[in-house]
Amino acid sequence: MKSQALLTRPVILEESYPYYNAFILLQCARTFDFNGNPNGIPMTEIEAFCNLCGYDTLEERHYVLNYIRICDKAYLEVARNDRSKA
Repeated sequence: MKSQALLTRPVILEESYPYYNAFILLQCARTFDFNGNPNGIPMTEIEAFCNLCGYDTLEERHYVLNYIRICDKAYLEVARNDRSKA
């Protein structure tokens, strides 16, 4: 029997893998507030990632930024819900 997390996990499209991997890599740049709640991934870290990985065009940077922000928003919502239940 599969867990609820496995049953509800999102499907990542093949063309989205580079952006999803960017989100995973940038998790280590996340800070936490005094209560231990995660903060969003800083824009400066996303910009640095784009610079290091060669995302030079505005269109490429737009995709990276939007994808990371969407994933980050979902991550923060789950983290807040998990902490509120504890």
